[in-house]
Amino acid sequence: MVDWDKLPKAEKQKDIDIAENIIPMMQSIGLRVYKTI
Repeated sequence: MVDWDKLPKAEKQKDIDIAENIIPMMQSIGLRVYKTI
């Protein structure tokens, strides 16, 4: 693991973008999972 503070700004932004996209992604995946159960 690399210290988050040592990451280049572009990498940090990518992590932030991913974090912001996780919730909608989880919701859509979750909905799909619920429908198949």
